Amino acid sequence: MEQYYNHPSIVFWSVANEISRTWNRENEHPDIINYIKRSTDYVRKLDNTRLVTYASAASTGGGTWQYLDVNGKPLHYGWFHSDSPYVVGEETDKILKDMPNQPILPIELCGMSYPDNHKGYSQNERFSVEYHDKLMRVLFQHLMIRKDFVCGVTLWTLADLKGGREKGTYGILDRERKQVKHLYETVKNLYSKDPKLLIIDSKTDYKPGERMEIELWTFNRTEELQAGHVKWWINNKNGKVAEGKFDIIINSDLSEKVKTIRWDIPKDASGFHSFLCTLTDDNDELLFVNDYYFDVDKPEAPGILWVKVLDSNDKPINEATVEIDGFTRTTDVFGRVPFLLHTGKYNVKTSVNSEIKETEAEIKIGEIKDIVVKY
Repeated sequence: MEQYYNHPSIVFWSVANEISRTWNRENEHPDIINYIKRSTDYVRKLDNTRLVTYASAASTGGGTWQYLDVNGKPLHYGWFHSDSPYVVGEETDKILKDMPNQPILPIELCGMSYPDNHKGYSQNERFSVEYHDKLMRVLFQHLMIRKDFVCGVTLWTLADLKGGREKGTYGILDRERKQVKHLYETVKNLYSKDPKLLIIDSKTDYKPGERMEIELWTFNRTEELQAGHVKWWINNKNGKVAEGKFDIIINSDLSEKVKTIRWDIPKDASGFHSFLCTLTDDNDELLFVNDYYFDVDKPEAPGILWVKVLDSNDKPINEATVEIDGFTRTTDVFGRVPFLLHTGKYNVKTSVNSEIKETEAEIKIGEIKDIVVKY
């Protein structure tokens, strides 16, 4: 603490990691309660300008939370703590009920995957990039709509670890930080600027004839947006099969439900489906995009088209704009961006400093493919 006292990036002091051993809201061991009390008191005497917390997945109140400014909770639902990630909301609500005036900081959200393990979104196969991506989508967004008491989220972790439990493939990058898993784009998007349009789903597997239902929520920590315009559409192997649009007002410093989207799935539908949506303002400026992927009748791995944009010296171009079928993303620091697609030929439109190029790309379902666009 003395060494890093003046470091501007330090927001919290943490006094412990994973020292609790209680589940099911039992009382902590007296020695642990005493340690947390003594250590938090000591830290505040050294520095009363920062918040104090500790991280423990097992902690369920039990006498320690009362000494914290912020409750640092690893929430590994869908991996270590439960089979399904969708329980994260109700479990977080239980924490709030125990300590209604204490902010919650989900300090670890994790899954694991290998870049070449490619499955359908409904398979829920551990170590596949699709399940890892699904975990992050569900955990992040179901926590973000609880912004009144969830004060942030942190990902475990940026890059795969060199060793450790189950080979430590927690990262959104590989161990050498050279290969990007496609959930990198999901995390980058959800960490981007406000306002955001969140997708709250309850599952990724449907049957023909069933009704697909999701909620759209706004998330905004900036000024009010009086005129927001939302477009959404659903694609499957037959192309665009449903679409809609509506206008919204996005309130300041608020997360709120704005629409429920329902789609009656045709009886002949099958395989990979995508739900895509965009948020624009009155000047048609793109403010946010979001996506949700699901399977009907059977799991089917999407085609993943990676678009890489390079300059004349073969150096990656960051923040290049890439558009496919009306859905726009920007490249990452490696000059790459992924699109999850059905079998077909696609027009790829890229833009760098207002210079537009168009390229044709073909991909098949289940295939991973790279194309390069040079400027």
